[in-house]
Amino acid sequence: METTRQKTGWAKTALLVTFCLTLLLNLAEALWDPDGQPWLILRIAMSVLFTVTLAGYMALWLRQRRSDTAG
Repeated sequence: METTRQKTGWAKTALLVTFCLTLLLNLAEALWDPDGQPWLILRIAMSVLFTVTLAGYMALWLRQRRSDTAG
C-alpha cells in the first residue's frame, strides 16, 4: 500500500506533466495561432485536467503536512 508521501510524489509528477503540456499548448497558441473547435476543446480539456491535478496535489500535500506534524 502506498504511503501519503508516495501518493504526493505521484501527484507532483502528474502536476508537472500536465503543467508542461498546458504550457506547450499555450506556446503553440502564441506562435502558431491554430484555430477551430478541436483546438478549443483540447485547450479547455487540458485546463480542466491541470486544475483537477493541482487540486489533487494540494489536497495530498496538505494531508501529508498534517500527518507529519501530528506524528
